[in-house]
Amino acid sequence: MSPSERIPYFDTLVRVVLVIYIAVLPFKPLLIVERNGFILLLGLLIVWCVINRRLFYSRTPYDILLLVFVVWVGLTIPFSLAPSYSVKEYGKLLQHMVVFYAVIYFFKGLLYRQILLGLVGVMAFVIAGYGLSQFNLGNPQAVVSFLPAEVWLTTFLVMVIPFGLALALGEGPSEIRAGSAIIIGMMTACLLATQSRAGLVALVGEFWVIVWFIRSTSAKVVAGLATVCVIAAVVVVFNSSPTPAAGLGNDITSVLPIKKDVASVIHRFDIWWFTLSQIAKHWLVGIGYGSQSYFLLYGQDQEFVMPGHAAVTHSGTHNIFLYLALHVGLPGMLVFVWFVVRVVLRTAEEIRQAHDWLSKAVLVGSIVSVVDPKEAVRNNVFGTKTVAEASLANGVDRFVLISTDKAVNPTSVMGATKRLAEDLLQNLSHRGETKFTVVRFGNVLGSNGSVVPVFAEQIRKGGPVTVTHPEIKRFFMTIPEAVQLVLQASLLGQGGEVFVLDMGEQVKVVDLARNMIVLSGLVPDQDIQIVYSGLRPGEKLYEELFEQAEQVEPTAHAKIRRAITVSTIQSDRLDRAIANLEAAVSHGDEDELIRRLHGAVPTYTPMSSRSIEHIH
Repeated sequence: MSPSERIPYFDTLVRVVLVIYIAVLPFKPLLIVERNGFILLLGLLIVWCVINRRLFYSRTPYDILLLVFVVWVGLTIPFSLAPSYSVKEYGKLLQHMVVFYAVIYFFKGLLYRQILLGLVGVMAFVIAGYGLSQFNLGNPQAVVSFLPAEVWLTTFLVMVIPFGLALALGEGPSEIRAGSAIIIGMMTACLLATQSRAGLVALVGEFWVIVWFIRSTSAKVVAGLATVCVIAAVVVVFNSSPTPAAGLGNDITSVLPIKKDVASVIHRFDIWWFTLSQIAKHWLVGIGYGSQSYFLLYGQDQEFVMPGHAAVTHSGTHNIFLYLALHVGLPGMLVFVWFVVRVVLRTAEEIRQAHDWLSKAVLVGSIVSVVDPKEAVRNNVFGTKTVAEASLANGVDRFVLISTDKAVNPTSVMGATKRLAEDLLQNLSHRGETKFTVVRFGNVLGSNGSVVPVFAEQIRKGGPVTVTHPEIKRFFMTIPEAVQLVLQASLLGQGGEVFVLDMGEQVKVVDLARNMIVLSGLVPDQDIQIVYSGLRPGEKLYEELFEQAEQVEPTAHAKIRRAITVSTIQSDRLDRAIANLEAAVSHGDEDELIRRLHGAVPTYTPMSSRSIEHIH
């Protein structure tokens, strides 16, 4: 039983508190709300866990790395310069982990992701607008940050701008793109007003990363214009005269105290060199987790400053990787680097597989994507069971299940659930008058989720066309042919049969891609590149229509054959197997779910620990 059934609207209450907590995070005057909000949120999550007898946990591809990093930071605390301070900072890290997993669990659905993305957009609009209103043209350095730390404004803008860019340059509705463009303009202006050179470099870099992911002409044009504007601004600043000409007002450098001297650039290298020298002294466990550890160790020391240089012991590390190496040691920094690489590679893979504009925008702008196999079990097993039992109860004459070639020797959750649905109908065929029939076939060209519209859209944008593997093969048939044969099979069925449509020979997916490029009047690998993204979890190089143990016999129709199959699970165990799956889905334990699914479908062989596919 779900928490919403045990305590009405309990999940909704947790989501509301999470939204409030996230909304107040960037505002220093609302710190008291954030701190008390987390206490309330933690209490609600504990009650939720007690009610459901499980943790609010959804598996991600990064769990092991996050766990290793958190454990390592905890192990460094006894060796830190100020253990009591590091313990307090460590508590904040654990707090962030709790919020991270809570957001993943309670904001899984598309509607909740839209709400979360809308919240980020509203926050960006408010923060950028308020930041611009606080900017003092006469004395820019007099502006006091309204965020919890002076660096937070720049950090927030640099982190959120990619979301806005992905939406503004993506494929979403025009009103979403227009609104995102307005917010991006405000955030960019606010970022310029912070006078952060690192922020400016990050902005240009983000534009070109978006181009690399989206690969549209509009994205290239916008990125090019942004780069030209930045270069022009740098040229103006470095060529402006420190003394205004007679009869003219102050130039830009007298109004904006921009650092353009070589010494200021050398200063940054001084900071990094000093940090590297200290990392060599504290390479294993670092000086202690938390930024104040740096100032506790170096802030009071006097130092000799060379001409043209500046003091560095009061400056911090100015680099996240050097920061981690100094504060938690090289092992902690290496784990973080490994985490970043995994995030980039996984996100790039998910972007290539995403089909709707919102998923693409979120993936391009974010660093986390989570795939949920429970929906396959709900749809293909529980959904089939519910409709089939309702058909029996109401005396429906015929019931046809559309199965898939992936149900044969399945290696994915989707294939295994379809195989279990086949077994379910075969068992139900002996319990009433309804004639249950299974029709198994492969891919239908042009259908929802087919590669054809995906390839067509990629060709329209100028490529590249993405294929998972150069040798991957699939069965294909047209929509009219599939519909006609399914109708014919439904008439042939007398109850309990598994019909398999004649799909012909398997076709290489890369050959299909090349043919579509040629039919578009273009040349493969010249006008349109074909790139290989790698097999997804649970994806096979080729599909099968029959299992080895199945016997094949012809029917009255030349293109329809019958598979004489034995159910992979006996009738007396079927109800118990489905009940076990329901319990695993309710508990949210994906490892247990896959184990239960394997027990119900012995021919199911996961290709990875998770074997999860997208369900479209």
